[in-house]
Amino acid sequence: MELPQIPQPVAVTLSPATTAFLILDIQQSNCPRRPDCIASLPKMAALLERARAAGVLVVYTGRPAEIMPEVSPRAGEPFPTSRGPDKFYDSDLDQILKNRGVKTLLVVGSSAIAAVMRTTDAATQRGYTVVVAEDGISADSEFEVFYARYHVLRGNRANAPLRRARGDAYTNGERHLCRSSIVSFATSIRPV
Repeated sequence: MELPQIPQPVAVTLSPATTAFLILDIQQSNCPRRPDCIASLPKMAALLERARAAGVLVVYTGRPAEIMPEVSPRAGEPFPTSRGPDKFYDSDLDQILKNRGVKTLLVVGSSAIAAVMRTTDAATQRGYTVVVAEDGISADSEFEVFYARYHVLRGNRANAPLRRARGDAYTNGERHLCRSSIVSFATSIRPV
């Protein structure tokens, strides 16, 4: 049996006013044992710096005291408590996002097969467009990362670029893979 090919990541330009950057469980208890997680920290930190500079809402999950220092939260950044890999389940994450007018989620995280996959599924079921920075996800094995990348593209197997529904808003519920280096934040995109 041959594994399916995963398309190349696509460049995305996101509106800071309607985007949230979700940093899922990048913490001391799981990141150090995953070489890919440790290797991805500089890329995640650079993306985090660009997101903050653009005014993007940054949201964390995991245990606050355990977040890796390279991507540590700042005062006032939301930290919803959740139970399990779906970060929407039994948490106020959806309400936090809706209160800020968020429509698009940029996601990185450790435990790609759990937190990243399950939160992506839950987000698209709620109508969010999700962009996963594939160089910011990790798991205990290469296959788990492969499967998470494949699963993220359910409904968009070609990884077609983001589509505009009307005006500046993206089509709800889309899923995309990108890399941290090809994410940009536009100042000219108006929230819809």
